[in-house]
Formats: sequence, structure tokens, C-alpha cells
Amino acid sequence: MTRSSASHRLTRILALSFASGLLTAAHAADDRVASLPQPIALAASWDRSLTREVHEAIAADLRARGGRFAIGPSLELARDPRRGRIERTFGDDAYLVGEMGVAAVSGLQGEVNRPRLGPGRVLAAVEGLAGPALASHDAGPAPVSPRELRETYLAPFERVVARADPAAIVVSRNEIDGVPSHANRWLLRDVVRGEWKYAGKLLSAPAGVDDLHKVYGLAASAADAEALARTAGIDADALDGERALGLGSVPWPAVGASGADRALALRAAHRSIVLLKNDGVLPLAAGARGQRIVVVGSAAETSAIGAALRTRGVPEVEAISDVAAFRPLATPTIVILAGERPATSVEIATSANAVIGAWSLGSGAGAALADVLLGVVNPGGKLPVTMARNAGQLPLFHDAKPSARRGYLFDTSDPLHPFGWGMSYTTFELGAPRLSAATIAADGTVTVSVDVRNTGSRAGDETVQLYVRDKVSALTRPVKMLRGFERVTLAPGESRTIALPLEVRGLAMWDERMQRVVEPGEFEVMTGAHSAQLKSVTLTVTGGTAK
Repeated sequence: MTRSSASHRLTRILALSFASGLLTAAHAADDRVASLPQPIALAASWDRSLTREVHEAIAADLRARGGRFAIGPSLELARDPRRGRIERTFGDDAYLVGEMGVAAVSGLQGEVNRPRLGPGRVLAAVEGLAGPALASHDAGPAPVSPRELRETYLAPFERVVARADPAAIVVSRNEIDGVPSHANRWLLRDVVRGEWKYAGKLLSAPAGVDDLHKVYGLAASAADAEALARTAGIDADALDGERALGLGSVPWPAVGASGADRALALRAAHRSIVLLKNDGVLPLAAGARGQRIVVVGSAAETSAIGAALRTRGVPEVEAISDVAAFRPLATPTIVILAGERPATSVEIATSANAVIGAWSLGSGAGAALADVLLGVVNPGGKLPVTMARNAGQLPLFHDAKPSARRGYLFDTSDPLHPFGWGMSYTTFELGAPRLSAATIAADGTVTVSVDVRNTGSRAGDETVQLYVRDKVSALTRPVKMLRGFERVTLAPGESRTIALPLEVRGLAMWDERMQRVVEPGEFEVMTGAHSAQLKSVTLTVTGGTAK
């Protein structure tokens, strides 16, 4: 879109929300309290260290208030944006959710080999075992096969149990193949206790046991429902988690967040912002301080963004509360996607000059967005979900089976924005992947190296992503599966080699006998800046064994 010199004098910023919820707590009345980004925002940072640090701050705040037990994080997968409380999840990919879950639990509890409840630590109960995110707090069926359940929905829990050992797991209110999870002996006893050797507490979701009687009809009374859940493996109710973990009850005094928490909230918001589109209108030029900027949206959103821009020396900012539908104009238009749910439209993606993803950023939202708009901060977030072009494509995710996508009506089957997508104010060049060994045994290891260089004129962040595909297999396999990532900051012209370990278990599948095996043969190892643009190399696995 060509911009005339006159249009430089006016820039329109639209803050649009595609779900209930705004720029979370951006207009908090009490500026002593810092609201940290929610999981969907932290997932967009693709930053394990940041996620851990945020949860360390949460744990410290809970302990300061007298608490010693936290329900969370959720390890549910948001595979369909029409369903579930997506802001509470770490996205739609099992590997990403598992890695962020490990970081979050480690931040809350500390290292596995350290004493429990050390200074500033709390015990954690990961939520949502297991299946797709449920709508609101309602019970419901999880339409998944046993193999999909194991490979996708159980995988984050297995990873977190093995590496972070959460004190408790909260069971989902769903049902799997006709068996509610609160009454599922196979899930709770055979898999969690037997296969994973998990020794922590299994807690029922609030109303989860009542569902067996009131919703699912498996029990004739509340007492029968309680007995059924106990037999299946439920230890206690999540609301009684402190007592179940032997902690007793401690009153929580009201304590405001520290200045350090506010600084963390801002930094976390900075790293969680995703630049989805930019035709050159961003960052706003130095002359922005002499142009008129109109912020359009809800009162809370326009107030937060407008106030932050004024604080940063942009005096001519006009805030207009107007939630009318997006309309293309000749005026340069920057769209900020707010709310809790990563969603937008083809019209916005096509007509806007720039589009920013800013979901559930917390109390640092307004200041962080102003910094990105003005170029004080170079955005480096990446999408933790796939963004569809239309509802007819849903559910839509990158690790689909080869036969899954056939288009919708007369539109393309491609997503609007692919999983892992995110732009920057600088540019990067990624080389092809290199393997530490071209051939490995099924119990071997391999390191994947990628050269990345900042080819632009300013410092910025890039996230190198690693995917794999089984070229020929006994059962159908996804076209690509995320198996590694690392976010790196590079100065202009700087190059670095990123070494990503590839776990052999990342090549495994559940065979016809429902045993986890690594098949011999060729695997395509792919790396890139997002899931839709990858370079590849072939890895050959010799032999085969259960894993």
C-alpha cells in the first residue's frame, strides 16, 4: 500500500479483541500489582528461561502471601480455537507445551533433586490430564483415538513428569472413548502410575467427581461417584490439594507485587509480542513524535496504549472508543490483535499495513506495545498455534497427517499464518541443517547444527525450529513434528551456530500393538524460522527397538 506524504501525518492503530478479555490488566487501577503474561503469551515467546523466571516470580509471590500450593500450569493442547480456555494453554503443539510445562513447573517447585518447598517455592499441580482443552469448565467427550491420545495429549504430561516431577496432577473432566477420566483406571493406574512411575498425587478437577453422577451417569449417587473415582486412582479434590499434600491451611495476607515483578511483567510482555505483518509502516519513524496517532478500540485498550505512547514522547495521541468492524482506509493502519484468542481475518491480514499479536500480555501490555510500535524494542515472538484463514479449516495444525488437508470450498488449504511464524524489524538468514552423524542406531543420539546470521541493520531475535518426518513408516505419521527450538539474540551482522539435540524418542511411534518403537529407515530432519519454510537433511536410523 502506497502512503502519501500527507498520510504520514496520521496513523491509525486498531486494538481489536476476538474474544472476551482485553489487554489483560493493562488498566489495573492499583499500579502496585503486576499482572504477568498468561501461558498463551509466554508460549509465543518460545523462551524456556523466561517462562521459568515468570513462574519463579509467581511462586515467590504465593509464598509471600502464605501459600504453598499452586494449581497449574495447564498442559492441555489448544488444537481448536473454538474450544477451550486457550489463554491458559501453551499452544497447540505437544512438544512446545511439554517444554514450556517443564520450565513452568521447575520455576514453581525448583529443581527435582532439591528439597521440596525451598525458599520462595511452591508445590505445583499440572492441569488437564488428558485431551483437548474443554470449553469453559464444562465436562465433555474428547474425540481422540488411543494412539492420538498417547502421541499428542499425554506426551506433555509424560515429559513434565519425567523431567520436573510435579507434586500433583489434576485430572480433566472429559471422557475418552466413553470412559470419564475421573473413572479411568487404565489412564490413572496403568499409564500414569504404571508406565510413568508417577508417585505424586492425582487430584480431581472441581466438580469432576460429581460429573460421574450428575453428568455421565456412571454412579447412582454422590457416594458411589466418590467410590468410583477412588477405585480409579483419584487421591483427593484439587480444592483440597494443600491438605492432600500434607501442607495444612495457611491464611494468605494481601501483599502487592514488587518493582522487580513489574519489570519482569514488562520484559515478558516485550518477548511475547508477535509481529504478524509489516509493510514498512513499523516501527513508527522518529517523526512519529510530530504526527497524529489515533488509537481505536475499547476504552481500556486505547487508554493503555495511548498513555504509554504519550509517556514515550508522542503528544498527539487521540484515543477513540470504537469497536466497529475493521474497514480499510487510505490512512496507514496498524492492527493490534488483543484478547485471549489468537485469531484474525483475511481482510485484516490483507488490508492492514501492520498486524501485531498481543494476546494476554498482562499489566505490561500498554508499555510493551508502545515500545514495539516506536521501535524501542524489536519484536521476536513466534506463533504457538496455527492461525486459520476461515472457520471451515478448523481444526488446523502443522503436525497433521498427509491426507488431512484438502481445502475448503474454493479457498486454499494453507493457513493464514503458520505455526512458528513471527517477523522482526531486522532480517535473518538460516543455513541448512547439519547432523553430527548421518546414521545412528535406534538407541543413539544426534545433534542438529544450524548457522543463523543477522543480515539486517539492528539487533534482533530469531527462533531456530527443528522438525522431523518419518519418510516411510508402518503407520501414517504427521508431515512434520516439532522436536527442538532455541531463541537467540544477534547483533547486526553477527552469526552463530545453534546446536539442537534431537532425542531418539522424538523419532518414535506407537505401533499396531501400541508399543513405542523407533523404526529403522530414513527420517527427514528440517530446520527453519517457522513451520512452513524449512531446509532439510536425511537421517538414517539402523535397527529398531521399543522405547
